Amino acid sequence: MDTIILPLDGTAAAESALLALTALTREPARLRLLYVGDDAEGEHLRYLESRAERLRAQGHETEAEVVAGDPASVIVETATALDASLVIMKRDDRKGIAGWVLGSITDKVARELPTALLLFNPPAENERWSEDGVGHVMVPLDGSATSEAAIPIALSLAERLGARVSVMYSVPWLEPRYAGPPELLAVGSVSEETDARIEADMHSYLEGLVERHAASLQLGRIAMRGPAADAVSTAAESHEVDLIVMTTQGASGIVHRGLGSVAEGVTKRSGVPVMLVRPLE
Repeated sequence: MDTIILPLDGTAAAESALLALTALTREPARLRLLYVGDDAEGEHLRYLESRAERLRAQGHETEAEVVAGDPASVIVETATALDASLVIMKRDDRKGIAGWVLGSITDKVARELPTALLLFNPPAENERWSEDGVGHVMVPLDGSATSEAAIPIALSLAERLGARVSVMYSVPWLEPRYAGPPELLAVGSVSEETDARIEADMHSYLEGLVERHAASLQLGRIAMRGPAADAVSTAAESHEVDLIVMTTQGASGIVHRGLGSVAEGVTKRSGVPVMLVRPLE
């Protein structure tokens, strides 16, 4: 039975992560509801217990816990101690859980968490998760074996949920860059032939992945042009993706340190939940 950690703070924003739980679990799970902070009056524990009762009624083995301390450290330590398979956190551009500073908490959890982290931030008008669950999972890639480590995880998840999986690869539009006056030296100037070859290589790479995993599941292919974060967000919207699964490191630094530039951009631009997974060492 999978163990899932859900940090809650009493706000509707944090509780929206329960939508993700419903969408991701087709069977009962072992849950730990977590509040980080002081609770001298027991108010926060009572709040967690009220939510736990609802989840127990749905068949989940649920416990509630209030722990004082640094929020990110407590989340990571709890997940590690329980050998959790997933932590679900609500992503918010202004505030994090319990008003915590988003960047420092989410970044630290992403950097130190030994297991998968789901950042849940669907727009209010998106009812797909509550009504239809997860039907389409997308794995953004950068051509590295590290980024491809997310594919088996996405396939396993899709098998449990009856979802389809698409692999997505993007190549930016390349522009000439000059190291000196144009008449002296042009570095990185791109001809139509060069650009066509780059695009052909992108499609060839995706086709190779589809063939490699054909025995497991017929993968969809999504090829995009443009900056990585923009391309991922656009692909997720245009292809009706319900969940993005990506590794925390890659050749182009999908996640450099903590969230990093690309994943940070994706979670800010896209309403699609993002699951960050740490590749095996």
